[in-house]
Amino acid sequence: MLSRLDEIIYPNRCEVIELASQRYFYPIFKNGSSSVYDYATQNKCKILLNQQLSKLSVIDVVLRDPVERTISGMQTFIYNTKQSVPTLDADTIKWFAENYQFLNRHYAPQLSWLINLNRYTKAKLRFFGMEELSNITDFVGTPRKVSTDINLNLDFEMFIRLDKLLMNLVGKELTFDEVLTYLKQEDKTAFQKLQCIVLD
Repeated sequence: MLSRLDEIIYPNRCEVIELASQRYFYPIFKNGSSSVYDYATQNKCKILLNQQLSKLSVIDVVLRDPVERTISGMQTFIYNTKQSVPTLDADTIKWFAENYQFLNRHYAPQLSWLINLNRYTKAKLRFFGMEELSNITDFVGTPRKVSTDINLNLDFEMFIRLDKLLMNLVGKELTFDEVLTYLKQEDKTAFQKLQCIVLD
């Protein structure tokens, strides 16, 4: 089943925040999750974990433009790594990010996050764009300046294609299986690449 490497991408701790009665939010890194976590702390919101998610019927998911999110996530990874290990060269960290583009959740594809959520619940997913954050919390952090000199490898481009298709689901409520069916119909090549990497 899952290897030690997979545990980085698909961790055994999956959280959903109960923002209000019968409203549950799945926090994806780089999609306003820090703002929502701050809101949850200030308002003493309950956080549901793993098997607790199986009881939910609908979960809200905020999606972000995948290219913008990936670059921002890689920049966060580079910044955090440089802060924690100052002796590392920034170009080396950037090379690692570009060549191992699945190994940090700040820039792992949004679809990978949905795959992990599906391990714990069969709830319907209600998709929103980033603008929905203003209806959840007044606090939205100031994004760090994003450099655009990141190179995406071919495998990761397939995930970008699938994540771009996810953006078309904003405003819809679907099961995870319906999401996969949609992705397969819209981009069979990228979907088959996904199957080889994570769904088999």
